[in-house]
Amino acid sequence: VMQFLVTNIKTNQQVSVGQLMAPGGWSVLHIACRCGVLPSDTFQYVLHQARTTLAQKTEDKGSTPLHLAIFGFANRSAPDQRIMLQTLVQAYPYAVNTTNGAGYTPVELAQHQA
Repeated sequence: VMQFLVTNIKTNQQVSVGQLMAPGGWSVLHIACRCGVLPSDTFQYVLHQARTTLAQKTEDKGSTPLHLAIFGFANRSAPDQRIMLQTLVQAYPYAVNTTNGAGYTPVELAQHQA
């Protein structure tokens, strides 16, 4: 599904990553981070298109894309997931200190997942 959405975004200038929102405040970036199934080049494209706005946006439980990437990494530590985490932290270093609705930062979530 994600690959289909991103392919359509890349070929259709009328739709942007930022315009695609799912129920609960989930953007394409949130879904990509949680699922961790995008190849790294496609993730780079989604991240670039999403810009800072979606990287800071929380879904209905208060999690940023970085929080969701931590959850995704705990479930599958694929090489693309590791690259995704590194890319998010490099692009948005302030996100490591952002708390979610439960009061956890991504760093604290990673510590609990280990």
